[in-house]
Amino acid sequence: MLRGLVYGSIRDTVTRMQALIGSRRVAVQIDPEAFERYGITRTPTFVLAVDGASTEACGFRVCGSSQQFVKVAGDVTLAYAMKHLNSGSKLPPRR
Repeated sequence: MLRGLVYGSIRDTVTRMQALIGSRRVAVQIDPEAFERYGITRTPTFVLAVDGASTEACGFRVCGSSQQFVKVAGDVTLAYAMKHLNSGSKLPPRR
C-alpha cells in the first residue's frame, strides 16, 4: 500500500518500486486514505482488517473501529508480523 506517488510521478514510483522489489511479483495499491483510516504514522506497518471492515474516507483521524483491525509497525518480517497480529488479535477467527 502506498500513500501516494514518488515526486507525484508514476514513472518515479515504478522506478523506486523496482529497486525495492527486484524481480518479485507484488501487488501495489495507492490509497492515501488507508493511512488515516488505520492511524498509520510510520512505515512499514502491517494491518489485519476483518472482512467487511469499513473502507470509507475519514479525513485526518483514525476512523476504523479498533474491533475492525489490528496493526503492528516496525522493521519486522511478514511472518513475525502475522504471528504478532494473530496472537494479539481480538478479531474473529479467519475462515
